[in-house]
Amino acid sequence: MILQALHLGLCLRWTYNRTATQVAPQLLYRRNGKFYCDAVAMEQDGVAVQEPKLGSFRLSGLGKLVLTTETAAPWPELDLADARYEDVIATRAAV
Repeated sequence: MILQALHLGLCLRWTYNRTATQVAPQLLYRRNGKFYCDAVAMEQDGVAVQEPKLGSFRLSGLGKLVLTTETAAPWPELDLADARYEDVIATRAAV
């Protein structure tokens, strides 16, 4: 579902650390043998995030994934040259 959201440029809703979160996924990658999705949290427990920022979410901690119809805006500060993105699997489609 994350790959679909990245391909279509759509937001996802998921549960992470028991918090319902709506995110704009930016990329999926592997680091130290574990899979992560870097995404911008837009809403947490139904409340809009005051200062959106890019966060790393380990896939093993995600639950209740739902694809939304809301467009996921690209994060302008995303730096694909960052060392942690050495093993990128997918990035969001260019809009």
